[in-house]
Parts: sequence; C-alpha cells; structure tokens
Amino acid sequence: MIRNIIITFLLLTSCSLADSPFDPKNDNINSSKSVVGEYKDFNECAKDGNIILKSFPPKCISKSGKEYVHTVKRKNQSACKNLCGDGICQEIVCMAIGCPCPESKTICPADCK
Repeated sequence: MIRNIIITFLLLTSCSLADSPFDPKNDNINSSKSVVGEYKDFNECAKDGNIILKSFPPKCISKSGKEYVHTVKRKNQSACKNLCGDGICQEIVCMAIGCPCPESKTICPADCK
C-alpha cells in the first residue's frame, strides 16, 4: 500500500516537473516566436501582445526587455532639402527634417568655392 502511494507520488511529481504552460521559463508557449523577445521590428513585437509605450515615437517592450521603436518612413520625403546651386554654401545646417543638406567643395562645387 505504502509502496503504491510512493510510486504514485513520484509519478505525479515527475509529470509536474516536465514542461508546463505555467512554467515561467516557457513564456513563449503562446508566442509566435521560438525565442522570447526576438522580433524583427515594432509591428511584430506589438502583434504578439507585448507592452506598447505611449511615447513618441511609440515603443514596444518584449518579454525579455528589448525595445522596438516604431518608425514611419514617408514616401518621397528626404530628410534634408538639396539647395545646391542656389549660390550659398550651406556648410553649417540644422539636422531637422526640411533643413538644407550640408554642402562642401566636393558635394556642391557650384556653391562652395
């Protein structure tokens, strides 16, 4: 009788030590990724139900703590304005979108002499 109880106890504990959906090491059971937190971009991270920070730009935090920043690339929009040929050498420029592109003698010999 006691032998049967011990065998049953051993069987139950060995089954509970196997991979369990409640095991914290198995966070990726319901995940579309084979390794937790490995995504190629923000959208993939967000689709998997991870935390989205309401920052600018928005960020997705994976279960492993890695951040994925949401970037929107606009079509036909250069980061700077090409003003080569306007007669002014734009050597020192701002770095915001829409500022003139930096010019030098090699880039714009018409303006920088």
